Amino acid sequence: MINTNLATAVAMMTWMVLDMIVGPGKKATFLGGINGMICGLVGITAAAGYVNGVGAIIIGVVDSAIVWFAWNYLSRMRPFSRVDDALGVVYTHGIAGLFGGLLVGLLADPHMIVYLGIGKNPDVTTSGLFYGNAHQLLVQAGAALTIILWDALVTFLILRGIGLFMRLRIPDEELAIGDVAVHGEEAYPAEELVRVGAGGETEQARAVRPGGQGTLAEEKVWQME
Repeated sequence: MINTNLATAVAMMTWMVLDMIVGPGKKATFLGGINGMICGLVGITAAAGYVNGVGAIIIGVVDSAIVWFAWNYLSRMRPFSRVDDALGVVYTHGIAGLFGGLLVGLLADPHMIVYLGIGKNPDVTTSGLFYGNAHQLLVQAGAALTIILWDALVTFLILRGIGLFMRLRIPDEELAIGDVAVHGEEAYPAEELVRVGAGGETEQARAVRPGGQGTLAEEKVWQME
């Protein structure tokens, strides 16, 4: 629990400091702090029982910093720029989890007892590269590679299967409007999209509707009832 809290708190502060120093707005943001917290929680998941307090702090700093730079710069490059990932799951979970697991191979402390030995059986512990066990880093890297390949293959097969029955991505004109185009309503509707009566168009929609014609997505907004 202490390691989890340490990594999460440090990761949150790291993200906020990076936002203030080199971020686009040069200021800390609420969502940035949340992203940092997620990085810390994900990064320490694999390591919580194997590293000491200093290791947890290092994981929080390293994970948050790596994901921050990936979020702000790697997301502009292919293939990441072509992935619909509005919540940044690839970064705060994928990349943070990857490096959190790899850092176990560096920071695992043999003094952290995972399981107490009973009788003549020794305690179960693990040591990382910084404690003289380079093999653990190879184990962590091999496990990470296995997970990446397996997840990529299974995800590809699932998406291909779903793609046989429905579209995996709606057209851009419908994406621009969002839930209104697909479902006819929004969970948190903007004021200009709130319907004032059954079958009524919004003032904004009437103002921009050219000669009674519009795109398919716009028609779905105008014909919500």
